[in-house]
Amino acid sequence: MDSRQQTVIADIKQAIAQLLERLDQRKHAADIVKRTTLQAGIHDYARFSYKKGEILLYTDTDNKEVSLRYEGAAVPDYPQTTEDVTALQPLMDEALQQILATYDDAPILDYHFTIAGGFLTPAGKINTVPLTYISQQKKTRLLENITIYLQQKITGGQYPTKDLQTFFLSRHLLDNRLFPSPDIPEIIAVFEKILQLNKQHKEQQRQHRYYIITALRHWAEEDFLPQFYDVEHNAYQPAIYTRRPGGPAADPQQLELLLYAAVMIIKYEPNYARATGTGFVERAGELGSARAGQLLKTGSGAADAVYADEQVACSANDVFATISIQIKKEGATAYRNALQFILRMLQQEFPYSYEIRLKSSVKQFLPLKGLGKTATHRFFANALQYPELFPVLETYAATVIQREYEWYNDAEAELCAMPGTYAVFGLGLAGDRYFPLVSDYMQRVDSEHQSVQNVFTRQLAVQYGVHAGTVPVLVKCLLACQDHKPMKELGGMESAELLPLLVQCLQPLQGYEAEHVAYFIWGGKEKLAARAKKHAALQEVLALTART
Repeated sequence: MDSRQQTVIADIKQAIAQLLERLDQRKHAADIVKRTTLQAGIHDYARFSYKKGEILLYTDTDNKEVSLRYEGAAVPDYPQTTEDVTALQPLMDEALQQILATYDDAPILDYHFTIAGGFLTPAGKINTVPLTYISQQKKTRLLENITIYLQQKITGGQYPTKDLQTFFLSRHLLDNRLFPSPDIPEIIAVFEKILQLNKQHKEQQRQHRYYIITALRHWAEEDFLPQFYDVEHNAYQPAIYTRRPGGPAADPQQLELLLYAAVMIIKYEPNYARATGTGFVERAGELGSARAGQLLKTGSGAADAVYADEQVACSANDVFATISIQIKKEGATAYRNALQFILRMLQQEFPYSYEIRLKSSVKQFLPLKGLGKTATHRFFANALQYPELFPVLETYAATVIQREYEWYNDAEAELCAMPGTYAVFGLGLAGDRYFPLVSDYMQRVDSEHQSVQNVFTRQLAVQYGVHAGTVPVLVKCLLACQDHKPMKELGGMESAELLPLLVQCLQPLQGYEAEHVAYFIWGGKEKLAARAKKHAALQEVLALTART
């Protein structure tokens, strides 16, 4: 080792040592890892950037925030080439491993710790081969704790488990550093047992499932698929996978795990993640899974996905989130049975973001300009022709509007509509007894991504008028509307009879919410202020819009 190498390595070693000391001082690591025996440590990554003795260190993978800045000795013109960095690598790794080994008994570091680095040279940035240190002491203890936990809480478990345990366990079971030859059927069985143990508490079960899906997705995207594909990541878009020729054959059991991950994502993740799930199924097919093709054709087969009688035939595919309905004999019975089929699918955890593929001789649509004329819309408009079906339509709507970030798949952009939209709009226009359902729906609308509620609100005001019986529901609707333009149909709210009721409806709201409602009635806060100068009764409304 020459003097230049000694200087560079000594500075990097000292910089990493200071970083680890700072991390150890900042966090009460011992208290954190006491929460569960399945956490071996906290930090598992650091990265440095070296330029003429100045070293910047990061502990996050996106390098957004500098964790430590270290000023070392500048070594003139070194390192400059890939050969220089290659020569430094084994010497540097040896020095860094010595530091990391001193933390074998310290909970601040996980059982594995990776140090990546880069040298900024006149020719550009030259990256090192990342060093991953494995603490055999921590690894052995962690494997023992995993075995004990599985035996006591899962295999022999009879009670709900803690989601923190699942957070770590799901990652550990898919970690090839811990389990280089994983038992895939056993892993899937463990995940299913966790969900079964927590099924009595839906919110807790949902959290467990989220952690399992996150671990599965990480395994698929970071560990499994890169063995066979070059991966191009795009912000807010599914990754692009390009198969490398002449690669190894995929293990059939791991393909089953990939399909398991795909179905979990498709069935339980929000609509925007569905393309990732179907992409996993397609990748599995490309890698030789025969079951992948069947999944794409008929779905997972986990639900009773076919129904037929003399009036209607229904089938569901949970991979593509499609429900096919053929009306053989038009009438209330056919649509009732189809609606009950849809509800049954949803109860069996069919995706809430779905579309209907309809074969029917009837082509009804709701009397609302601005709704997409889709097959899903047509199905519900057809069903709404039968008042005897209103109770089942109400049940359907009340069920599906509970879920966030779900959308009918055949309506996009300005036509986007959350599940339940067509049933709620149709029922709301059918009678004021459904105003509570309309209000509940409007409280759940994601107004950033949906605007069809505007056309419904305007029609509601036109059809029922503005009076004491409609002001509360109209305020709920306006709160959910996008502020495209004022609605002249709402002018009656300024009347002496209705203004006190409007004020009462605005009282519980934040100032910005009251201002949002006022925009649709008066065209904005400034116009309201101008009218309030002439009509003193409007001063109270103006005051409500000014609250912070």
